[in-house]
Amino acid sequence: MNVMQGYLGVLVAILAWGSYMVPLKRYHNISPLWFQGWLSIGVGLSSLALGAWRGFPSFSPWGLFSGLAWTLGALSSFLAVRHEGLSGASTRWMGTGILVSFAIGVLILGDHVALPLALMGVVALIAGLLLVSKAADKQVADSKSGILRYWRSVGAGTIFGSYLLPMQLAQVNPMDFVAPMGTGILLGGLILLSRCPPAHAGLKPICIGCGLAWNLANVGSLIAIQGIGFAVGFPLTQLALLVSISWGIWMFGESPLPRQRRFLMFAALFLLIGAALLGLSRR
Repeated sequence: MNVMQGYLGVLVAILAWGSYMVPLKRYHNISPLWFQGWLSIGVGLSSLALGAWRGFPSFSPWGLFSGLAWTLGALSSFLAVRHEGLSGASTRWMGTGILVSFAIGVLILGDHVALPLALMGVVALIAGLLLVSKAADKQVADSKSGILRYWRSVGAGTIFGSYLLPMQLAQVNPMDFVAPMGTGILLGGLILLSRCPPAHAGLKPICIGCGLAWNLANVGSLIAIQGIGFAVGFPLTQLALLVSISWGIWMFGESPLPRQRRFLMFAALFLLIGAALLGLSRR
């Protein structure tokens, strides 16, 4: 898989991960566990369809493990939003995911990068995330004090930054990894649905559609990692935040205050600078 295909995968992941939640912006009372369960069904069905199209190559237990790990990370992220607030929690798990994936790429997988440029890129990306959090300016009380209150978001970020590592270690073709990973996500989703009462029957197709969009981004991220490496490819996919910010501002009228928009403008600038530095750092 060549470099241009890798960057195309980044673009697909950015657009799809930045947009897959848009259909649910207008619904505020959906249980996160119920939503994740039906989203997982969409991911699983589309993954199995891709596996059938490829003739179901040899099943990878690593893919199943990655799918179950992702489910655990998603559950941690939903709990983090509830206890830490949306802006702060998402900033922490994205920042942690960027740091973890960069460290894995450089220290474990031996990705070749110009380290000073790459480190400046990672710092710029995290600075952009912090500015997004500042724009939201929301505080949520928690019973714990200090850093312990953030274990959910940090845990989610650690999983999100590393759940694709098994694909690299097992040297599995990305397209052959999708079906077993989707199966793991499907199993995790069914477990979650077994714990939720039936609800929102009319929204099931929308949630499944969100799962299809998420899986499109997932395939893009796999192609990105295969084409340009873990240390650069996965952090670049986190530019999906720019797309979700754009949806929020221009379609849903979020962040209407001038102060909030200034923070978001600077956040976008830092995110783009970070992406450029990471791209230039690849050897």
